[in-house]
Amino acid sequence: MFEDDETNLKAYLSNDPFNVELDRSLTEQEKLATKEMLCIGKRVTGHAVPDFSRVIRKGVLNIIDEIEGYKKMQMDREKILFSDACEISLNALIDYAKRYSALVLEMAQNEKDPKRKSEL
Repeated sequence: MFEDDETNLKAYLSNDPFNVELDRSLTEQEKLATKEMLCIGKRVTGHAVPDFSRVIRKGVLNIIDEIEGYKKMQMDREKILFSDACEISLNALIDYAKRYSALVLEMAQNEKDPKRKSEL
């Protein structure tokens, strides 16, 4: 079932006017690099998770643990800095999700409509 949803979402996003125009401005290499990116509403490299299935499968905290293990084995300063940036980004994702979670809980507490309250 998820595969059908993913296929439908990719078809929808590929026909989105923003993405159609974006495709016109990308090189073939850039198109290939962003082909499998799935994001909320638009295909924009700054707001996409390149391997979202890995994030869903493993979870953000496990990926952060992998990064920390990888960094311990590195001697290359650039790779360590890149790993630090990845870790910072993933921790920011966690903070972002926590803020939305708190907002939804607050909205649910204040919601008068029982149907909408249960949705939240």
